[in-house]
Parts: sequence; C-alpha cells; structure tokens
Amino acid sequence: MAALLGATTVAVGLMATPVAAQMYDRGTYAGTHAVTWDDCGFAVETTVSFGGRFYDRTGTGPDSGAFYSHNTFWAEEVNVPQNGGRTIVIDTRAVYQDTRGTRLDGNVFLFDARVPGTTTFALADGTVILRDAGVVKQVYTIDTLGDDTPGGDDFQLLSYTLAGPHPSEDADLCAMF
Repeated sequence: MAALLGATTVAVGLMATPVAAQMYDRGTYAGTHAVTWDDCGFAVETTVSFGGRFYDRTGTGPDSGAFYSHNTFWAEEVNVPQNGGRTIVIDTRAVYQDTRGTRLDGNVFLFDARVPGTTTFALADGTVILRDAGVVKQVYTIDTLGDDTPGGDDFQLLSYTLAGPHPSEDADLCAMF
C-alpha cells in the first residue's frame, strides 16, 4: 500500500491553512502492469490492474503554483508464486486528497493529505487473510518549480501516520505465499 500511496503524497496540517483553489483538470485513467520479482527467494509473477477518477485544483492568489489533488482509485494486484505456493490477491479501494497546503518559501509548499480506504489481502478463492481499513495521513513538502503545471521536484515525506487497523504494516508478504 505504501507504494500506491507514494505515487500520490502530503504535508503538516498543524500549521497549514486551507487555500482557495480553482479547477485545473480532471479525468479518468485505467491500466495494467506486469512484473516478476524475487524478493522472497523465489519468483513471483505480479499483474496489477488499476483505475480511477481524479481532479486537480490550483491555488489562487498568494498560493498560485500549488496543485491540490483528489483521486478516487482502485487497484487489484494478483501475485502468483512460481514455487507452487498460494496466489495472493491484494485489492485496494481508496481516495487520495490533498486537504491543506501552505507556501513555505518561494516555490516550496507544505501539504497535508488524507487517504481513507481499505486494502484486502486474500487467497485466489476469496478467503481473506487480512484487511487494512482506516486513514493514512501524510505530510510532505515539494518544490512546485513555479511552472504552473502539476508535479515538482525535491519531494520530502515528513510524516506518515495510520488511523484504524493496518495489519499489513507488520505482515510478512513472503510468509503468505
């Protein structure tokens, strides 16, 4: 789940204040990706299907140049071990949302994000092994480069906290196979 969340990120809400914003763009996306990895000591073929809807808002006034994302997404990851072990299916349904942003200096902004959702780890027959549920809270800084386009440089994750049960944080994926 951390990888999915790393693709979308956030910052310190204690000092951040809400920022007026206007619509920048919106759309939908979907795709698949396949990879073979061997971190468990044996090959695992993984196929990921994903999709979602997003919209991005841009800050106005003194916070122009900042972009705030709202992304409703899903992903299904099918992991097939090549050693004859059990197939593990990881299903995620979540919403990523930048909730606050504050200009720190120049083009550097501090963002606060929330990611409520669920991730289920199950066997191929549907038997649930474990389920994460709740909210991931992230705080991050990013240099937006001042170019009026989403993205930037020098991303720094400042904090990552969990609310609700997240047993996968301590789980050994290799042992699940």
